[in-house]
Amino acid sequence: MKRLLLGIVLVVALGFVPANADTVTYFFTGTASGTLDGVGFSDALLTVTAVGDTGNVSFNSGIYRIDSFSSVQIFISGFGTMDVLGTSYVFDNQNFGVAGFGNENLPVNCCDVIQLTDPAFLLYDLQSSIGPIECG
Repeated sequence: MKRLLLGIVLVVALGFVPANADTVTYFFTGTASGTLDGVGFSDALLTVTAVGDTGNVSFNSGIYRIDSFSSVQIFISGFGTMDVLGTSYVFDNQNFGVAGFGNENLPVNCCDVIQLTDPAFLLYDLQSSIGPIECG
């Protein structure tokens, strides 16, 4: 799958959640090429949506990461929307200004599926709204 994606949008929705935590939706969208179940696609619209809780964001050596979600879905035009199984994660590596999405159960190029580079990610901590940011 092509690693070139055009944007990241983070939406924090305040609601009935435990103190010091908010429901958060990490949203990645862009175009990709690759194969799914043996069927090829090229320059297809791709959207990844992961819904979690900011209370599950961890920090270690300049990297913020969340790997506990209530749902993770991927949409690929021509295929529709699918649930993503296994351990997915969203990260922000402040050391290099890189944010993205991955899944530890992918057999090819484990594990980061999406990597976006932008100076905004040098200070981002996965706790608040950011974007849209066009990367490429």
